[in-house]
Amino acid sequence: YEPQDVDVYVNDYKVGKKTIGIEKTLLRFDISGKIKPGINTAIIRFTKNFKPSDVIPQEKDERNLAAQLFFLKIE
Repeated sequence: YEPQDVDVYVNDYKVGKKTIGIEKTLLRFDISGKIKPGINTAIIRFTKNFKPSDVIPQEKDERNLAAQLFFLKIE
C-alpha cells in the first residue's frame, strides 16, 4: 500500500532495517553470531499497517495488515 521500514531482530538483537515498497522484494540480513543452540526467535517489525476497508472501496476487511510474507529462510 505504501513504502515502509522493516526492522528485523534475532534473539533480541537488531540485525537490520530496510525499506520495502508494494512490490515483492528479497531482503537479506547478516545474522552471523546471532543464532544460539536450541530455540531462537526472529521478530519482524513494520512501521506501518492499514485496514483494507480504509483504502479499498466496498471492502469490509477490518484486519490491520502490514505486509505479505512469501518466504522466510534462515541460514
